[in-house]
Amino acid sequence: MTIDKRLVIRNLLAADELYTAFARTTNLPYVVCDPETFNDQVYIFRKEEDVKSYVKQQAEQGVALMAIRTFNRQYLNFFGTLVSIGVNTVIYCDDGEMELEVDQIVKQPGYDALPKEQRPLMNPQLQLTAIYFLQELRKPGKIEEKQNIRELDEELSVNLARAEYLCPIEMEDKNEEEPEGKRRFRFMLLKNKDGVMYQPLFTDFIEFQKFGQGNAKIQPLKIPFAKLEKTLMKDAKGYMLNPQSFNLPLMKEQISMIRRRFDIKEE
Repeated sequence: MTIDKRLVIRNLLAADELYTAFARTTNLPYVVCDPETFNDQVYIFRKEEDVKSYVKQQAEQGVALMAIRTFNRQYLNFFGTLVSIGVNTVIYCDDGEMELEVDQIVKQPGYDALPKEQRPLMNPQLQLTAIYFLQELRKPGKIEEKQNIRELDEELSVNLARAEYLCPIEMEDKNEEEPEGKRRFRFMLLKNKDGVMYQPLFTDFIEFQKFGQGNAKIQPLKIPFAKLEKTLMKDAKGYMLNPQSFNLPLMKEQISMIRRRFDIKEE
């Protein structure tokens, strides 16, 4: 019997709540790659006991997950996050499993119709490669035992070099003596538990919003990879990419090495 996916999607979106397994290594939905189709997938569960069972099964394989409940009013943000991290299908588990395309569940914004300067910054390929890399890197075990870690590191470096980023700046109060349209600002710093300073950096506006928390004084400044070294403050050891999610440190020496490796001229 053929099951109408449209009906399944309507029932999914009508549910009061859904459950997803988030990776403790990234604080994002746990992503898996289908070995046959190579679709990048996230499992979604209708019942809480099913997601708990999935979390337990993965723990036995050394994968640390946590069950997260998403309410109906949060669905748009949740599926928007899946788009931003490069996930193209979900496996919906409700008395069986069904693969559903994300773009059939939520309509994708028509950003291509906008002028380039008006399009919100998105880096799904960078997000996805960072997620796969960190899910593997941060698992327990010796580095040499981790699957495809060198290939994942290589792919991550390529996407880091290709990307543009959002760097938060804090706008100072307007000075009446300043020319119209000119505002002074300062870059922001984060201090980790060991007292080491990092400059926050974001792959997209969704991640940036997690940091700004509605503070109108905090604005995004778009920066290409080639300018990261010059934009780094002297008190910072490096950048912290997406500190509210996968929290990936990019040290100054690492940025310089990637730039030279791919022959990117410093701007």
